[in-house]
Amino acid sequence: RDAEVAAKKNLDLVTDSYVQGIKNIIDLLDAQNQYLNAKLDAANAVYNFLIDFMGVQRAMGEFVIFLPGPEREQWLATLKEILAAKD
Repeated sequence: RDAEVAAKKNLDLVTDSYVQGIKNIIDLLDAQNQYLNAKLDAANAVYNFLIDFMGVQRAMGEFVIFLPGPEREQWLATLKEILAAKD
């Protein structure tokens, strides 16, 4: 996520510079490409996490989606807290 935020800030700066005539179209296209790659990397990281997570659940023989509603909600709340602490 940090890379995506940094790439977005860079894109904004390069876009402003391009509008002012300071940067050329190649610089703008490079900044756009970097931003899109950062977004793709972030999406791939989430996808890979979910695939690994499902593999762990499969190995344990227990899937969160099959827990009763309140237990599933509690489990998801705990997971969100853990993930938020890592940010």
